[in-house]
Amino acid sequence: MMMLLLIAVVSLVVAWLYARLVGHPYSGGDSGAAVYDYVVVGAGSAGCVVASRLSEDANTTVLLIEAGGPDSSPVIKIPAASNKLQRGDMDWQFKTEPQQYSHSGYVNRVSNWPRGKVMGGSSSINYMVYVRGHRDDYDTWAHKLGCAGWSWRDVLPYFKKSEDQMSTRPEFAPDRNPNHARGGLLHVTDQPDIHPLTSIWLRACQAVGHKLRVDYNDGDQIGCAPCQVTQFKSERWNTARAFIRPFLTGSKKRSNLHVMTNAHVAKVLFNDDKEAIGVE
Repeated sequence: MMMLLLIAVVSLVVAWLYARLVGHPYSGGDSGAAVYDYVVVGAGSAGCVVASRLSEDANTTVLLIEAGGPDSSPVIKIPAASNKLQRGDMDWQFKTEPQQYSHSGYVNRVSNWPRGKVMGGSSSINYMVYVRGHRDDYDTWAHKLGCAGWSWRDVLPYFKKSEDQMSTRPEFAPDRNPNHARGGLLHVTDQPDIHPLTSIWLRACQAVGHKLRVDYNDGDQIGCAPCQVTQFKSERWNTARAFIRPFLTGSKKRSNLHVMTNAHVAKVLFNDDKEAIGVE
C-alpha cells in the first residue's frame, strides 16, 4: 500500500513539474488577430469539436474563446481525482432550481450542477462516461420535430468519425460491430478495473429482469452494462486534448486556429441584418 501511495505521489509531482515547465499551447489573452472568419465561444465538449472541424479548412481563420483557463492542471488527467475538480475554480458552480418531485435529500431540494470552466469544458471535470444517447431521441427530433439530419441513422457516422474505439473485446471489433470505429480523435475504452461491487450490481440487475447489454451505445440503452470511458493510457482524454491540442504545435499545427483562454465573452454583436459580426 505504501509503495502504491509513493508511486501516486511521485507521478503527481512529475505531472506538476511537466505542467509548470512545458506549459500549454494556448495564447492566453492575446488572440493574435482582430478579425476571424469564425469565432467559437466556449471551448467545452462541443466548442472544441466545432473549432477543430472548422479549422480543417486552411482557407478560413478560427478563434476559440474560453472563459476559463488552460487544462494544464495535472489533476485533470487523473481519473480518480474527478471529485476534486468540481465545485472549484474550474467549475461554474451552477445550482439546480428547487425540485418538486426529486432531490428530497438535498437542502432546499437544490443540487449542484457542475459545468466546466476550463479548456475542454465539462469533459475536463466529469466522470468520463461515454454515452451517445438513445436512438428514439434522435429519431423524434428528426421525424416529429422537423430537425432534418438529426435521426440516429444521420448522426451515427459522425459518432464513428470522432471515435477511436480501443476496446479489446471481440464484440467491438470493427468487422463485427457496425456502430463503432477506430482512428478518430476521441479515445474510448473499457474501464481498466471493474470494482467487485459493480459486478454484483450487474448480476442483481439481471436477477430482476434487466438485460445485460454488451454495447449500450448501439442506440438502445434499455438494460445494464459497465460504462465505457473517454480515457487514454489511464488518463482523462478530454475534448481539448483530443480535438485542439494536436493542432496547435508540432507537425500537425494549423496556423489558422487560435485559442484565447481566460476571456469571458459578455456580448455577441449583431449588424442591422441580425448577423453576428463579433463579440465583446
